[in-house]
Amino acid sequence: MGFLSAGGPKGDLYIDSTPSGADVYIDEKKYPQSRTPATIPSVFVRNIRLKIMKDGYEPYESILVVQAYNVTRVNAPLKKATPTP
Repeated sequence: MGFLSAGGPKGDLYIDSTPSGADVYIDEKKYPQSRTPATIPSVFVRNIRLKIMKDGYEPYESILVVQAYNVTRVNAPLKKATPTP
């Protein structure tokens, strides 16, 4: 059903990263046309699996609780990936 399921209270997500310009994945699906910083409105209240990915950096992963009628904020510090020899 995508990011918006039927019924229940909603909240917004604000997702940023350092550096910015990273791709945003929610529940293993890339959020369409969204790079950090990103505002994702009207997400139904639930636990979500967040992943933020940018070339040359290690992925950031977290479980978030979307809060009803509030903005859930994330600022992900991305670490440079270690080059493989």
